[in-house]
Amino acid sequence: MLAASALAAVALAPVSASAALFTIDYYSSYAEVPGVGVSVSGSAFFTETVDSVSFIDFNAAGAPAGRPNASGPFAAVITGTFSVTGATQNFHIGSDDGAYLFLNGALVGSNPGIHAYSTLNYTSSFAPGNYAFRVEYFNGPCCGAAVGVTFEGVEFVPVTPGVPEPSTWAMMLIGFAGLGYAGYRRRREVGATA
Repeated sequence: MLAASALAAVALAPVSASAALFTIDYYSSYAEVPGVGVSVSGSAFFTETVDSVSFIDFNAAGAPAGRPNASGPFAAVITGTFSVTGATQNFHIGSDDGAYLFLNGALVGSNPGIHAYSTLNYTSSFAPGNYAFRVEYFNGPCCGAAVGVTFEGVEFVPVTPGVPEPSTWAMMLIGFAGLGYAGYRRRREVGATA
């Protein structure tokens, strides 16, 4: 019973870590629709949260297991939120193959087609507030893969981690209680046969 209680305490202890700022979902099935974006289908085969999207090199060593590399085609959808106090802001999108930048659901910049890494610069006026952004990127059939987006003068809002639903907590507590009871019964049965 004590072991189950200790396990529960470790499992429920708060974890201290820096909050990630961006979520990236990777897809194997996609189609570029010029002037519209990258249409993905099916479920993401890999998802990660990262602290920076200023330059992601898919050829680099040390990438997390599951992240695609430049050897084949894939799509990546990068999402995040930033906050501005107003005024005119500059932002840049660079990619080796196609990338589309959306702010609050509206397409504001694109670097379409299959090509070597190139960067496009944009300027836009913003009212004070939070803005959701989305970058739709795809890597063609070969030869290098990278994407990056930078915003000047904005503050990024951390990704909010998921909170387990009450039913998840209930199932977990029932499981711990079951482990405790099984340990109690086993100890009691061993004592009875001795």
